[in-house]
Amino acid sequence: MKMSAGDAIATEDETSKDRFSIFPDKKHNPVLQIDSEGDEDYINAVKVPSLNTQPEQFLTQLPMPTTVNDFWRLVTQYKVSLIVAFKSYENDKTLATYLPNQVNEPLQCGNLTVNEYSINIAPTWEEMKLIVQGQHSHKVTHLTYTKPDVEPKYLLPFVQRARALRTLGDAVVYTCSIATLCQPEKKCANFYLTLSLT
Repeated sequence: MKMSAGDAIATEDETSKDRFSIFPDKKHNPVLQIDSEGDEDYINAVKVPSLNTQPEQFLTQLPMPTTVNDFWRLVTQYKVSLIVAFKSYENDKTLATYLPNQVNEPLQCGNLTVNEYSINIAPTWEEMKLIVQGQHSHKVTHLTYTKPDVEPKYLLPFVQRARALRTLGDAVVYTCSIATLCQPEKKCANFYLTLSLT
């Protein structure tokens, strides 16, 4: 999967929505619908090829302050029912708050409001049930891998939980720090591949 577009030049707006000079190939880049003034159709994300007939899968960076609204637009517009996230343990000041802090404390993201209505904390993950409200209400599960280590004994139960939460016909978003994903010595990319095959 190409993470750098050889046939596309990033615009100034696009560069402000990426932590590094790593841009998705345009032919694999999902396009966002324009819902209101100020919206753009760009998001730094790629459609992940699948080896079977699963619905659409997307890989994107953890939201920055300039991309929180776009992240939730991707989730609602592409009817994503599951977000699989790897928590960042890096000292990355570009990370934004994109989830509600607790139940009954909604997070406003442009024209969308993200509400948490339940949370389940397990030894290796945190599972949040969310409702994103805009023109329509959209339910989504946010599953976060919370261990700093990616040992099989921790990862396997997480993968099994992600499999159990998948809804037939609905899209999935995988997200982590792009810095983690793009460093060869890191292993996150292998786990996204594993999850995409579930």
